[in-house]
Amino acid sequence: MAGERSTRISRVFPLIEYDISFDMNVDVLSRFLSFLSDVNTDIPITFYRDRIVIRQKSSDSVSFTEIEIEVSDVMNYDPGLPEGAGTKDTDNKLILIDGGELAEEISSYAKGEDLINVKIDMKKLKKVEFSCNEFKTWVPLLVIPD
Repeated sequence: MAGERSTRISRVFPLIEYDISFDMNVDVLSRFLSFLSDVNTDIPITFYRDRIVIRQKSSDSVSFTEIEIEVSDVMNYDPGLPEGAGTKDTDNKLILIDGGELAEEISSYAKGEDLINVKIDMKKLKKVEFSCNEFKTWVPLLVIPD
């Protein structure tokens, strides 16, 4: 497919159905993915109604980090959590991805103020799609939660 990149996952089908989606500035996304990959390439991401939280520790349990991203209107954030009665602020969805070299790959086709659209399919294809303009990158989910 012209303009699409995928060296990280064998299935290159674009995500049509997905559970979670949001947009983020490419500089912000690349910086925190690069930093997190230096700590540990396995990146756990928890999606709440009003924020995205990443709590990570190094493989030797010496370094710890926590990043909390507050959701803004610009992000078009949809965590895919149920609405209405019986829901709690602590309801969340957790994913785990391999962030090794992901920041570099995204930075190769998106720069500056570009927005990266992130879609996460936790059920069917079990992958994350990062797209900007006509370029796409996919990474598989490492742990598929219930």
